[in-house]
Amino acid sequence: MYTPDGKVFGGAPTDRFGSGGFCTEFCFTGGGLGGAALGVVAASFALVDAADGVLSTVFSTPSSSSSSSNLQKRGVGRPKNNMSVNGDGDENMGAVDSVTPTSSDAQRRGRGRPKKLVTPSENAPTPDEPSTSEENNMAMRENIDDAETLRPQNHGEQAAPLQIRERRRPAWHSEMTSTSSSSSSILLKRSVGPPKQMRMLPQPVATPEERIETDGGTMHHAASSTCSGNASHRIAPGQPCWKARNGDMYWYCLKCFKSSGENKEEYFKTENINQAVEEILMCSRCSDRYHKCCAFFYGSDSSRFVCHNCDKTAMVKRTVNAKQKCKLANFISKKLNDLLEQLVGKETASRHPFRVVGFSVKKTTPIEDFTPNLFKEEFETLFTKVLNYLSRTLYVYQRIDEVDVISFTLFSSECDRNKDRKLCQIDYIDSVPYFKVFENLKRGAIHEVIILAYYEYMTTIGYKHAPLWAEPATPHDDYALHIHPLVMKYLNGNELIGYYRRNHESGVRKGILQKFNNFKEENKDGRFDSPEKIPILPGSLWSIVMKEIEEEVMRNKKTDDTIKLKEQFWKKLKQRFPKLAENNFFITLPVPAATEERVEETNSHEFLDDRIKFLDKCAKENWEFVNLRRAKYASVGVSLMLRDKEEDEEQKEENE
Repeated sequence: MYTPDGKVFGGAPTDRFGSGGFCTEFCFTGGGLGGAALGVVAASFALVDAADGVLSTVFSTPSSSSSSSNLQKRGVGRPKNNMSVNGDGDENMGAVDSVTPTSSDAQRRGRGRPKKLVTPSENAPTPDEPSTSEENNMAMRENIDDAETLRPQNHGEQAAPLQIRERRRPAWHSEMTSTSSSSSSILLKRSVGPPKQMRMLPQPVATPEERIETDGGTMHHAASSTCSGNASHRIAPGQPCWKARNGDMYWYCLKCFKSSGENKEEYFKTENINQAVEEILMCSRCSDRYHKCCAFFYGSDSSRFVCHNCDKTAMVKRTVNAKQKCKLANFISKKLNDLLEQLVGKETASRHPFRVVGFSVKKTTPIEDFTPNLFKEEFETLFTKVLNYLSRTLYVYQRIDEVDVISFTLFSSECDRNKDRKLCQIDYIDSVPYFKVFENLKRGAIHEVIILAYYEYMTTIGYKHAPLWAEPATPHDDYALHIHPLVMKYLNGNELIGYYRRNHESGVRKGILQKFNNFKEENKDGRFDSPEKIPILPGSLWSIVMKEIEEEVMRNKKTDDTIKLKEQFWKKLKQRFPKLAENNFFITLPVPAATEERVEETNSHEFLDDRIKFLDKCAKENWEFVNLRRAKYASVGVSLMLRDKEEDEEQKEENE
């Protein structure tokens, strides 16, 4: 089992039980290794919140998952009968009053004969009481002896109420039960009675992907992979596939491998599973044990690990500097913090500030790489032969439990076309649901502020047009943040279009946007009468569509006449217009009263200024955003890379 500070106890080579502040919401109540290691069904003591009457069950079993489906898979069902609170006061102990099933009923459900109830609530050690495996076993036997035996009865008969001794609870228990952030807490809006009879069941052998939940998430997750035979096919985590033996990154789904013509001897059948396991660290001084993520340890030699209790200076900085080099990042950060302070007050806002980190690099791309070669001359009149553009990256942090956590990323491109037509385009947005939610400030509102603040800043430096492609994400694909929550909701095409419409309408009302139209509305007068008049940038919707059509035309061409080939191309492109009428927008930005003189600001980084490099770095380091615990660890890892760059720049300035 785990202590509230992320330590492991019970069978550990140490009897120490200290206090700390790591990972309380995960290691203790959120599904640590203890639930699977002990393999016991725990009906625990519960406290009723006097304010709202909600019952918070602190221990749920197995502790690795609070969902009813996972509980039922392990033989734990929901309480069937209503519960009532016996006694007065906020911290009264209650017991579930339920009907005990008969032996035949139990056997039909595959559970065997009922056994005596174990009350692990009395087994929990206090910070003053070191815990060992033998002490736990003795306490378990003692509780069984003290509890009154519950015998099978006929239908309709009530089980005798269980008499539970009052025992001093740990000091940290009141803090744990008073919060609702625990991922494994089950909130029951019911009253409490005697505990339902529980039985100790053998734990089934889990698959590697199931162990992610059942043993506290110590295994790292696998990302969804793209099939080498068909880019539209995905190899989901846990699915079987074929992989090259020589170490090349060639993956085939089972269907594509049959038709690939590859030599079967050069491949081996496997599963898309990440074999890496989160390490349990032992302090080299006191021998206390910690999860690697809980301890925020990023060193390569775990034998040199020193815990925060033994050396306060060993703890890494877990926050980001407020002032950044990127002007756009500072602009968005101020917008977010001003809104937060306005809605929740200065004191609360100071505990959960936003920090935005930005990078920008100049890039060049040949025109033929993203435009159809059939219309090369037409596009060169707009872009010249090479497109020069600025690529931006934004990472939005918010402080949660004194850790700055990344919950939102934005990637954009900006270029100057001829005829004074400057374009800015949001290429990718990726997010995870970890922004702090308040009654009057939801995550959707935070996302809206970020997007509109980006457009507002672009207006101040002279940009007028902003095309946007509302392309829904493929579920479980990672665009920037490595490994999203397994139960994260993804918007489909219509939902995403509706989201952007609401966002843009809000921008028009606030005066941030002048107007916005979808492609159908923008082209109602036939303004797009040739390909080069459609706004296009590398990686944009129309770049992809035009390249696909050109490939099809050239593959099936029956003539070398350029004029006829252009006619075929234009005919096929116009056939796509109805299908693409709703999912791409043309945003017009207002003319500002005063425009800043734009200085080409650049702020590069080895990994952080490029989406693919950042994603690959996170995958290599197993920095995941699958839950808040691991998102904290990943975010601090990113912050350390940022801090290394800042220190190098300071050293460079001193040398100059």
